Amino acid sequence: MNTETLLERWAREYSEDPNFVAEGLATAVIEQAITKLEESGKTQSWLADAMHVPRQRVSRMFHAPSNL
Repeated sequence: MNTETLLERWAREYSEDPNFVAEGLATAVIEQAITKLEESGKTQSWLADAMHVPRQRVSRMFHAPSNL
């Protein structure tokens, strides 16, 4: 008898999907970047200046990691 729940099955199936894995990694990177900015007292504007990109680009990355 299979005791795997639907959620467990989906988790197993998606763990093999490269797009799903990539999005999870992107989300993890963004979460770490947000945490580091907050810890250092820096802003998204500061990061945009440091990266030489428009502030809107950083905002889009932080709000939708798939935009990386």
